[in-house]
Amino acid sequence: MAKSEVIYKYLGTVEDENSADAQAIKVILEACDEDFIPMLSFRSDAKTDLKEMKFHEKDITPYWKTVLSQKNIAAYIGDTMVAFLSFRHDDDKEHFEPVVQGEVINYVSTICVLEKYRGNHITTHFYDMLEGNKDIPEDVFSDCVATRTWNENYTHIGILQKRGFTLTHTTVADRKQDDIDYDTVYYCKCPKRRHILTFSDKQDASGYKVMVITTGGTIAQVHDEFDRTVQQATSSPFKDCISTIVKQMNQSGAGKSESRESHFVDTVMIEELLNKDSSNIVPADWEVLVNKIVDEYDNYKAFVITHGTNTLGYTSAALSFALGRLGKPVVLTGSQVSFGEPGSDAQMNLENALRIATYSKYDLWGVMVVFGSKIINGTRVKKTTEYAYDAFKAFGAGKLIGDIGNSIKIDESGLEAHRGNWRNPAKSRDELEIANHFNMNIASFTEFPGMTSKIFKHLVDNCGIKGFILRSTGAGDPNVAALGVRYENLREAFDYLRRKKIPIIVTTQAPDGTASMDINTPGKEARKLSAIPARDMSMESMTVKLAWLIAKGLPYEEIRKQMGQSDHGEIK
Repeated sequence: MAKSEVIYKYLGTVEDENSADAQAIKVILEACDEDFIPMLSFRSDAKTDLKEMKFHEKDITPYWKTVLSQKNIAAYIGDTMVAFLSFRHDDDKEHFEPVVQGEVINYVSTICVLEKYRGNHITTHFYDMLEGNKDIPEDVFSDCVATRTWNENYTHIGILQKRGFTLTHTTVADRKQDDIDYDTVYYCKCPKRRHILTFSDKQDASGYKVMVITTGGTIAQVHDEFDRTVQQATSSPFKDCISTIVKQMNQSGAGKSESRESHFVDTVMIEELLNKDSSNIVPADWEVLVNKIVDEYDNYKAFVITHGTNTLGYTSAALSFALGRLGKPVVLTGSQVSFGEPGSDAQMNLENALRIATYSKYDLWGVMVVFGSKIINGTRVKKTTEYAYDAFKAFGAGKLIGDIGNSIKIDESGLEAHRGNWRNPAKSRDELEIANHFNMNIASFTEFPGMTSKIFKHLVDNCGIKGFILRSTGAGDPNVAALGVRYENLREAFDYLRRKKIPIIVTTQAPDGTASMDINTPGKEARKLSAIPARDMSMESMTVKLAWLIAKGLPYEEIRKQMGQSDHGEIK
């Protein structure tokens, strides 16, 4: 079905229950009833407090009547309504603070698309209309859109995440169906807040401009009186902190331009891109980050990204692979303690990240993490502690780019190795080589004695798994025996994956080990069956790289080849 066949119409409230539109909405609700958890016909209306909901006799009428009283947008093919979206204007703000911060929102209560017409981007078009205030009356315009759904409604959640919606909070086990409990997840999207700080009256295109992108995490958190997380990037203290840091950097070495540590910064743009605990970061967020850097590449000399520590290594690896020919510094940082809290390392890390982003004594480019006293290549980042301020180290045998404290000490060999990861660095956006997709249909296991081959076969046959990572013992020695050996082992699994052309990466459980798979018989046997040694790649890098290569649609042998090559310093 072509998109052009679908006609979208704003209905507003539908007062006549006997009208064709009202009856069509009822038909669609009845057809889609069982797609919802809990079913719509078990709810008292479209505003039901799910946690307090008492299931009653199945009846779609109460829900239908509430939908009619709300604002509605419908999709038609010819004269037939095939989908609708129902929303409430300026309602339910209390569920989405602090994201909306008192602003008017359009709260989406219901989206129903007849099964026959799914997969045609109808829901996406509904959101386009609401977010763009397009083809709807001015009296229901809003710059904020919000909704809630259940935690396993992956299709809807995926759409929200790709559109940049923020998960504001979760209500645990407040939905029940078939004796299974589900969580309610709340998502909201408001205009990104941007703040421009200027430090020179002489603004010109050649001035040194830095973009600070905030994504949430500890470094960007304060808590309000209800102990809810508030995005610090929208507050005066965060802006004032950056302003103070940059002013100090600009003043340092004044009159000694040839010996100063940093370029003179004349503009800093602060943009709140996400507001998420980094444990909730997903590949769609990496894509949003990459797209932002690409969009702004020609406008700024450097980028600083504030990020939570839990998945910082995954994000830095993802940016490293996705941003081909990156010719400017992209510096990630975070903190162990929230901004403004006693003992916080947030200001120090933010200052050090800005120092590296504006460093004038060496040409720096590529993805780096600056945390504590370390400057680390983006594919070698490993979090090693939840407590100490030096929370990250360069994984395995990877060299640091340098150390940072009272002064910056660049390791020239480490820097040269890092620079080599981005060959022919792009001077403009048009020269970038972007590969910004990740297929996360992969499974990652820690091997244990007695693991069965059935697990691997089941996941491929029934779950669509496209690749595996196995944390094995020794130097990458999975329990794979030679032909003819009768004891239980994983040879059947590895042989099955080879025949199905499903890549499996074998790493080691030894914290400082290297998976060569060429020392002991089990590793050698696994290599004969096309297993790929991870060598000294971190778990973060090998996971992201495998997902990145699968998303490219490369042939099996090409994936095996490229997993064994070091594209961005991920392998020593």
